[in-house]
Amino acid sequence: MHMITVTFSAAGNSANELLNAALVTDLLWVFVTPGDDLEHIHSSPAPGRVDVTYFIRAVPLAAAESTAAAVSRRALHTAPALRGWHLTDTALPGGRPYPPSRRNPS
Repeated sequence: MHMITVTFSAAGNSANELLNAALVTDLLWVFVTPGDDLEHIHSSPAPGRVDVTYFIRAVPLAAAESTAAAVSRRALHTAPALRGWHLTDTALPGGRPYPPSRRNPS
């Protein structure tokens, strides 16, 4: 299992908004497909940001990274409650950032 953390940041009028963790988690689950192999999602909001940790079943790390980015983008581009929010960072377990060449995979 891989643990992939991504950060959503708010811009403009949403910059100081504090989202509800349960709402964010529920919204993200709406955009998960069976092939994503997600086990668990944890959201940790703060004003103007949300750290989301995906727990993805045993797949190669690169696939887990892509899955986390894809689920995040699907939600951010579709859910009205996340309008004004965007994906700003991804991190390996323990908070270590990905090398710049691997940040925000498409």
